[in-house]
Amino acid sequence: MTLHKPTSKTIFILLFAFVAACFTFLFLTNPLAGDDMQYLNNIREVLNIKKASDGFVDYFIATLSVCKQRYFWDVARLGNSLGVISLAFPSWVGALVLSTSFGGMLWLMVRLAGLTIRNLWQFCILTFLVVFGINWGNFMFSIMYGFNYPFVAFVMLAAIALFLREKKTRSWLAFFAGIVAGLCHESFTIVIFSGGLAVLAVHRGMIRKDRMWLLAGVGLAGLFILTSPSTFVRTNYVVKHDFNYENLAFVWTYFVMLALCIACLCRKSTRRLIVKPVVIFAIISGGLIGIVLISNRVRSAFPTMVLSCIAIVYLLSALSSNHNSRQRILTTSAASTCFLLAALHLVMICHYSWIYYQEGFEVQRSLDLDSRNEYRHMAYVSTTSHNQAPFWHSDARIASVTNGSTDGIMA
Repeated sequence: MTLHKPTSKTIFILLFAFVAACFTFLFLTNPLAGDDMQYLNNIREVLNIKKASDGFVDYFIATLSVCKQRYFWDVARLGNSLGVISLAFPSWVGALVLSTSFGGMLWLMVRLAGLTIRNLWQFCILTFLVVFGINWGNFMFSIMYGFNYPFVAFVMLAAIALFLREKKTRSWLAFFAGIVAGLCHESFTIVIFSGGLAVLAVHRGMIRKDRMWLLAGVGLAGLFILTSPSTFVRTNYVVKHDFNYENLAFVWTYFVMLALCIACLCRKSTRRLIVKPVVIFAIISGGLIGIVLISNRVRSAFPTMVLSCIAIVYLLSALSSNHNSRQRILTTSAASTCFLLAALHLVMICHYSWIYYQEGFEVQRSLDLDSRNEYRHMAYVSTTSHNQAPFWHSDARIASVTNGSTDGIMA
């Protein structure tokens, strides 16, 4: 059955709005977690040392001091610094920024996959991949990780979209965009720079002044991050000598994408698909899997997961272009089932997120009323590894933290 364009457009908008609304709810209701509490403790230490007040100006200056400190021994990322600065504001401010960036990321994924409002089944598959193919369980809804990964993923896709744009961009604007994108996070910087070079090497006709300026900006910014003192310090304690190959399961979308590329190679008419720019970016991003193996940090491959989702939908859409009516019905049915599974998962996670949100406030109120807990604060920590948590359950738990250290599980 073929839908009329107005009907197709309405359904697409409703589906897109549903997914964006669910993720917005998760960002808004997710409690401060993981690095959020650690950075808040660092800010508090700076305020105590300087004997400053809790006023906004002093608090904001303290966040800048923490960013400077982290540059020397932790990370030199713009995304990380933006996350720290956002902690000077109410948590909903940062959550709204992250929600908006997710909406932009999802829209850019749609555009880079070559989809339009009429490609409903492709969007259903994309939603399934976004929900289950990206490592959201690793504190990605927290403020700090949100700015380091989902937010930077939006910036990365915007840079790639600008790079692939048919219309020329002013050189200074392309260079500035490259600087911003390159400063955000080293993993994303590597993908943009190496992927862009690979695309230009394969498609010589795409070599253009503005694209070269963009890559120059990305490369220069990446050099700034990689030569920072924190990079050498971080490398010493992040690199592991034992590989955990189970982590490869979290980047399953990349291997599905490679399988589709192999399928394309088997047919002469589809071989050209594997050299499409968006597919090249996705293939090149697989190099980050090596970082996952030597660091056991799955989030390092966040760009790989995002680009693999895009490439899978792009390839599936191209491979199914010649399907007959019966095959289209089967494809649409399968895609609809995938979307329903993703939607059910999102609804259940939103339900649990709301429960944790309410329980967290209730425990916080009880602590605030107890004068003995004057210096006690709330933190959310993971008591179950995200890869061991039940399929339908969130992995956040409530813990009480005194002076920055966890002293017991409370719920």
